[in-house]
Amino acid sequence: MEKREVNIDYFVCRNSFPEGYESLCRAAIEASRKAYCVYSGFAVGAALLLDDGTVITGSNQENAAYPSGMCAERTALFHAGAQHPGRSVKALAIADCRDYDDFLARMRAEGYEIKEGKTLSFRVPGWDRFTRSNKLGADYTREALRERIL
Repeated sequence: MEKREVNIDYFVCRNSFPEGYESLCRAAIEASRKAYCVYSGFAVGAALLLDDGTVITGSNQENAAYPSGMCAERTALFHAGAQHPGRSVKALAIADCRDYDDFLARMRAEGYEIKEGKTLSFRVPGWDRFTRSNKLGADYTREALRERIL
């Protein structure tokens, strides 16, 4: 089996947008309005920018077997794979959290335990130990997360 690595620029957008990705972020926000989230109440939208400039959107879709459902990113990626085979994803924008506190609330809702001491730490459901977010790299420090949730 051949292994492949995927590198995609991604952003979590709400109020301001990274330069050059304004329309992609707006498309993600618009897609979040089409979410079917009657069980969780968390409307999420995603927008993919393909290598040919095409923008594909998706939103989370829940069902009666909640929490089973499809996240916005998968919805968009599956559509892109089915309708645009052979195209690669250049960037992904996700419209989700309003702010850092909303991000932490959603992590807790997914079963993560969060510690906010000197550094931000979290424990993945089923794991024994906490992980310090700064050990995951510079993009995952508390400050970087606050900056990326625009």
